[in-house]
Amino acid sequence: MEGSGDGLGTSSPTSTDGPDAEGVELACPACGEAMPGSDQVVCLVCGHDLVTGRKVGETRNTPTSNGGAAVADQDADEGAGVEAIAGPDHLVWLIVAGVAVVLTLFATLAGWSSLFPATDGRYADSDGAFTLDAPRIAVRLAAVIRFVVASAVVVGCGAIALRTAAWIESRSVGSVPGGLARLLAVVVVAALARLIPVESSVLQGIVHLVLSVGLVVGGSMLVFGLRGRIAILHLMTWALLLLIIVPASRLVAWSMPLW
Repeated sequence: MEGSGDGLGTSSPTSTDGPDAEGVELACPACGEAMPGSDQVVCLVCGHDLVTGRKVGETRNTPTSNGGAAVADQDADEGAGVEAIAGPDHLVWLIVAGVAVVLTLFATLAGWSSLFPATDGRYADSDGAFTLDAPRIAVRLAAVIRFVVASAVVVGCGAIALRTAAWIESRSVGSVPGGLARLLAVVVVAALARLIPVESSVLQGIVHLVLSVGLVVGGSMLVFGLRGRIAILHLMTWALLLLIIVPASRLVAWSMPLW
């Protein structure tokens, strides 16, 4: 009987420490603590909920943040896919523009024949009569001022036209210094066409105009890489602005058309 009693006595604690009546013994997957009872879904030690998979009171913000990061990455990829019109490499174009400006200013100050109205090698005096062998210094300086002001006006109109075309086509303009440097290079290089001398003054004006416009059109498409509709929008808007501003500038003494 004692052996039997001892057997019962030893088996009772074993059943207490072992599985419950239904044979289920759970452990918290977060902290490893025992969770006795099949109906217990929340760990009393760390608060881990077996149903939701997170601690009690914790909000599921990690997927939201990951989703937001994914959306941000997608937007960044889409933004990276839109190629900017003007790059940041403005130094190269400033050098090109600087060389063209120096050549034009030197030719103007030297009294280059194609830059001033002349007849039979004679230039106009203060009364408009062609009696001078070379343009006066005051006339040359005035031509320098006209060149600088007119170039600034044309570049400004080109910048507005470029921004307008980019806005219509939902394109990024890119680097502002890079865009202005490119426009300046195109304008002053096109102005070099005026250095070509032609015997007839009328024919000379036509040649200068055609070459200058051709250099502006081809140069802007080349340096900005514009093709198709955006190129047409840019050039048409640029020409429209010049047709409005240049005639109006004739009403004031400080500005004259570039061509």
